[in-house]
Amino acid sequence: AYISNESILKQTLHKFVPPEDNNMGSAGKEEWEFNTLKNGTSNIKLQYSRPWEGGEKGEWSLNITVVVD
Repeated sequence: AYISNESILKQTLHKFVPPEDNNMGSAGKEEWEFNTLKNGTSNIKLQYSRPWEGGEKGEWSLNITVVVD
């Protein structure tokens, strides 16, 4: 995760959770956790790429604006 203002937000967790079934091609999920440190505004950018050789890079991204007050 890219955090635009790390004095406001801190990433505390990032982990991959494998799928519950063992079927080939089943999707797992990513879990992220952030803590707020003080009032203000910060942006978080998450970007998904397929990690294997030849996989697509920058397949999609998610931009989040966090306002702490």
